[in-house]
Amino acid sequence: MNRRLNLDIPQNNTFLLPRDILAAADHLIGLKFGMGALDDMNHLKNKCICSVADLLQDQFGLALVRLENVVRGIICGAIRHKLIPTPQNLITSTPLITTYESFFGLHSLSQVLGLNNPLTQIVHGRKYCYLGPGGLTGRTASFRIRHIHPSHYGCIFPIDTSEGINVGLIRSLAIHARIGYWGSLESPFYEIFKRSTGVRMLYLSPGRDEYYMVVAGNSLVLNQDIQEEQVVPARYRQEFLTIAWEQVPWGKCIKKVQILADGATTVGGELALGKNVLVAYMPWEGYNSEDAVLISERLVYEDIYTSFHIRKYEIQTHVTSQGPEKVTNEIPHLEAHLLRNLDKYGIVMLRSWVETGDILVGKFKPQVVKESSYAP
Repeated sequence: MNRRLNLDIPQNNTFLLPRDILAAADHLIGLKFGMGALDDMNHLKNKCICSVADLLQDQFGLALVRLENVVRGIICGAIRHKLIPTPQNLITSTPLITTYESFFGLHSLSQVLGLNNPLTQIVHGRKYCYLGPGGLTGRTASFRIRHIHPSHYGCIFPIDTSEGINVGLIRSLAIHARIGYWGSLESPFYEIFKRSTGVRMLYLSPGRDEYYMVVAGNSLVLNQDIQEEQVVPARYRQEFLTIAWEQVPWGKCIKKVQILADGATTVGGELALGKNVLVAYMPWEGYNSEDAVLISERLVYEDIYTSFHIRKYEIQTHVTSQGPEKVTNEIPHLEAHLLRNLDKYGIVMLRSWVETGDILVGKFKPQVVKESSYAP
């Protein structure tokens, strides 16, 4: 509000003041006469992230309201029967437990975290959506909301989105984007000074970075002596333009074999995945994501990046009315080659090569029928 209305009220003051009302009225009058610009509802500066912690806080308030109703009912019942209620009878954790179980189990946004590998867990945890209570639905969301906005630059990865009716409504954050104190998205930038060889990294929200001239990082490797490379792409006030080299304040030079950038899976310019390989990167007419990937056949045939996924399977035996269940390798109605991986206890042997459909545990379940029934 201070930035929008040009005020200097301290941020710890969360109440409306007469100055706020007067400044807002003055701004609206100015807009009536063509002074200033209207807000863009799809701009990220007018949106904030509602995290899981915020949702849990709302659920905690709901649980306290339910607890209050329970306490009122117990007190009224005690007064009616002329009893003296005790703290143990008044306070109960049931409303809190019920509310949280309902939130994590029945909430429309509740999902099972992907644990196939560490990267899947990170990607799943950095997704955001417009859906859920108080949000939009796939049938009512307009195209303007699903569309890519210039303010998404550096904050949102526009290609990684769901397909179908929810396209554009479920997306992922950019690799280096973070959530600010007030719930707004922030992306990192390097500020380069004219008279200094050092650079300073700062996080800017979409409402602040539009006041800076942002230039692409690959402009550092351009040659100023070549006529075709005397202009660089830039972004200013949500508009993408091309500007001359003279308009870019460089205090910083690069040298041969100098590292220009580190990604999420690199450290010091080297891959941090267990093996170092020579990587070539080539954009094609501006399309450089999910178009085509060329790899050496040696990486495939020699299993350079073969990974192992360990999963834990459990099976339980119960005592039924017909008798107890037991684990065994004696399953008459199955052929012998299907039981080749089971030991004498009916459990798959160590170092066995199993595939989809192989039997890992044989369990016998007694039934009332005359013919014994075995279940693998």
